[in-house]
Amino acid sequence: MKNFSLFTFCLLMSSVTFGQGSETFDNTAPALPTSYATGSFVGDNSVAWSYVESRDDAGYEITNDGLLLRRSANSSSVYATVPG
Repeated sequence: MKNFSLFTFCLLMSSVTFGQGSETFDNTAPALPTSYATGSFVGDNSVAWSYVESRDDAGYEITNDGLLLRRSANSSSVYATVPG
């Protein structure tokens, strides 16, 4: 019974993981500020992203484009509105 439960859990987690999608942040070029701020942008597949106390990744060694969050004490967050 224990092995079956572990298998079921792994199967459930893999189905949740594959349904997440991704964001390239390619559409953020003029939208993201260079200092921490609040705002929004439309990303891949028309997903509307909103951010609080966040900024672009300029000056950091990140391979692709990204969004930096400030410390949690500043209520930094990012969330998306997915169409449909």
